[in-house]
Amino acid sequence: MPSPQTLTRTITLVALAVVIAAGSTFSQEFTLWGNLEPGQYGVGFETLEQYDRSRTFRSPTDYFGNPQDGQTARPIQACIWYPAQASDGQLPMVYGEYAFPYPSDGEFFNLASAMHNRELRTVGMFLRGNANMLKAMDLTLMGVRDAAWADGSFPVIVFHPGFRGAYCQNVVLCEYLASHGFVVITTHPLGTTVNDAAADLRDLETSVRDKEFAVSLLTQRPGADLSRIGTLGFATGGLGALIHQMRNPGIAAVAIMQGDFAPDAASDQGLVNPSMDPLAAGRPLLHIHVGSTPEDFHDYIDTLQYAHHHLIQLDGPTALDMTSYGLLALTVRDSTGPPPAVTRNTYEAACTALNSFFKAHVDGNEKADDPEHGPKFIQSTMDRFSKMENPPTVSHRPGDPVPPTAVQFTRIVRENGPDVAAELVEKFDLCNPEHPILPGPNFTGLGYEYLQSGRTEPALKVFKMGVTAYPNSANAWDSYGEANSANGELHQAVTCYEKALSLLDSDPRITPGLRDAINTNAPQIIARLKERIAEQDANQ
Repeated sequence: MPSPQTLTRTITLVALAVVIAAGSTFSQEFTLWGNLEPGQYGVGFETLEQYDRSRTFRSPTDYFGNPQDGQTARPIQACIWYPAQASDGQLPMVYGEYAFPYPSDGEFFNLASAMHNRELRTVGMFLRGNANMLKAMDLTLMGVRDAAWADGSFPVIVFHPGFRGAYCQNVVLCEYLASHGFVVITTHPLGTTVNDAAADLRDLETSVRDKEFAVSLLTQRPGADLSRIGTLGFATGGLGALIHQMRNPGIAAVAIMQGDFAPDAASDQGLVNPSMDPLAAGRPLLHIHVGSTPEDFHDYIDTLQYAHHHLIQLDGPTALDMTSYGLLALTVRDSTGPPPAVTRNTYEAACTALNSFFKAHVDGNEKADDPEHGPKFIQSTMDRFSKMENPPTVSHRPGDPVPPTAVQFTRIVRENGPDVAAELVEKFDLCNPEHPILPGPNFTGLGYEYLQSGRTEPALKVFKMGVTAYPNSANAWDSYGEANSANGELHQAVTCYEKALSLLDSDPRITPGLRDAINTNAPQIIARLKERIAEQDANQ
C-alpha cells in the first residue's frame, strides 16, 4: 500500500492533469490582464527551493517518540517573477501552473501539493462550480516558466501575501511589475510548524523571516539588484511588509494594499513584534484602499510620523478587487455581481499606482530622495483614471525629518564634534521629548570619555546635551556639575548639584543605589565648592 505522502502526490498530479486537460479548449477565450499595458520586458517565472536549516518545520519524532522519515528543516520555495527576454517560441503559463508551482527540487513536492490544494479551495469559493474552476485553471497569462532573464540588473520587490492567502493571489500584479522591470519574489504563507498560517505573533515573525531568507537566494541571480529593494503587502501581509522594512534599513519603500491595521488579533500581534518600531518607518509608504479607510487606520498611520505617506482610495465593491481573484471571478462567471468594469478599473488603477510608486522610490531614480518627486509622479500617473465614474482620490503627507539612531548619533559626536550633535538634540529632542535620540546613560558615558581624557570643553557640551534631552534626570545634572567643576565654573557646578538633589525624589529612571550615592556625595561636594568660591572671593 502506498504511503500517505505518495498517495497525496498521486491524487494531486491526477487532479492537476484533469484540470489542465479539461480546460485546454478555453485557453484562447479568456484573459486576466484586461487593459493593463505590459512594460518593455517579457515575464519569466521560476522557483528556487532551499531548506532553512536554522529552523525546524516538522518534528523529527511523532507523538510516541518514533522517528519520522524525511526532512525536518523549514522548506522555502521562493517564487520569482522577473524581466525576461522576449521569445515567440515559448508558451505562456496558464493559471493552473501558478496554482501548482512545480518545484525544481523534488523534495518540495509535498509542499507544492499542499499549497495547490489550498489554492484550489480558495479559487473554488469565488468561482462557484467545477466548470468555472476548469476555465480558470486554463486562463493564459504572460509569464513563461524558466525563461531567459533579460539583460541588465533590476530592482527587487518582496511580496507579502495575506496570512491565509496564496503566494499567487496577486499573480497579475506580479507579472505586470516584472514586465516593467522589477524582480518580484515571494514565498508561500506557511505557519511556523504547520502549512496554514495563523494571524498571530509567531506566524507573522515566521513569515517575515521566510521572505528575508528568500531574498538571500537571489544572490544566485545576477539580474536581481539587492541594493534596490521595496516591500509590498496585501491585507495582513501589509504588517509583514512594514516590519520587513523596519528591521532592514536598506529597503527603500513600502506599499500596502488594503492594509489591515484595525485593532484585531492580527494587528495587535503585529504591534508587539519586537521589530515593530514606528520610528524606523522613515521611508515612502503607499497605502491603497478600496472604499473609505477606518478611523483606526488613520490613528495608526499618525504614529508613523517619519514616513512619507501616499494614500490612494479606489472605488470597488470589495477588498478582493485588490487581488487577482476578482479578475478570475468576473472572467469565468456570468456577471451576477458588480459590473465587471468596476473590478477591472479598480485593479488596473492599483497596479498602475504601485508601478509608479516603485518607479519613483525604488528604481534608482535620481529624484527618489526629492520629497516632491513621488507625489507629483504618482499624481500624474493616476490622472489617467480621472474619467472613471468614481476616480481615485490621491493624498500625500510628508514625513517629519528622521532623527539619527543612537549608534549614528554617537558616531556624529565622535567624528563631527559635540557642536553638530548639539544641533541635532535641539532639533529633535526638544520637539519630541518622549523619544530622545540617545539614552541617558549613553550621554553620560560619552561625556566621561572626554572628561577623563582631559578634554573638558567637549565634555561640558556633551553633558549639557544630556540635561537638555533629560531635564528631569538627577544623574544628568550630577554629571554636568562634575564637568563644570573640572572646568572651573564653580557657581554653575553648585547650581547643577543642587538641581540633581532636587530631582532625586521625582526622577523615575534613577536606581536606588545611584540615588543614595548622589544624596550622600552631592551635599559634600557643594560644601567644598562653596568653600572654594569663598576663597576666590576673598582673594579678589
